Amino acid sequence: MTSPPRKICSYQVDAEFRITLVAGDWAKFAVENAAPELAHPVSLRQRTLFSYIADEATRQVYRAMFDRVAARAKPITVPLRCDSPHVRRFLELTISPREGGGFHLDSSLLRTEPRPYLALLDATHPRSHELIRMCGWCKAVQVNEDWVELEQGVEMLDLFGRNALPEIKHGVCKSCYAGLRENFGPHT
Repeated sequence: MTSPPRKICSYQVDAEFRITLVAGDWAKFAVENAAPELAHPVSLRQRTLFSYIADEATRQVYRAMFDRVAARAKPITVPLRCDSPHVRRFLELTISPREGGGFHLDSSLLRTEPRPYLALLDATHPRSHELIRMCGWCKAVQVNEDWVELEQGVEMLDLFGRNALPEIKHGVCKSCYAGLRENFGPHT
C-alpha cells in the first residue's frame, strides 16, 4: 500500500509571477538539496519565478501550464523529479489559481528511491567549463541527440572518476516536452 503524497512546500506568485509567499518545509528542502541560498524566503520574494528557470523551453512549458490554469480556473497536477546525489525523488506539482490573480503551487513527495552516490548531482563537486543538459522534469541527460537515464548518461559520457564534472544546464527532454505540451499547451 502506498502512502499519500507528503506536501514538501508551498509558494504563491502574483499575477506578474513574483514570489509572494513560501511555506511548509521550503527552507529545509532547499538546504537538503544544496541550495541554501534559496532557504531564505525574503530573498526569494525579490525576484520572479521565471528568473529561477534558466532554460527557455522550461519557461515556455510553465507559461503554458499557468495559461491553462488561468483559462480554466482549475488546478493542474504534473509529475516531476527532484533528485539528490543519494536519492531519486518523485514529486508532483499542483498549480492552482488564486482569487484575485496569481497562482498557488504545492510540491508533494510521492516516493523516494535510494541510489548509489552520483557526483554529478553533488553541487559541491568541482565543475569544468563543459555543459551537460538534464531534463528538469525526468532527470534524463542528453547524449548526442538522445536523452537517456541519468546513470546511463554518466556512463556513456565517461564521467566516473573525473576531477571536474560538467556544469548542469537544465532543459526539457523531447518526451517530457511533447507530453507537457500535449496536456497543457495552448491548444488545450
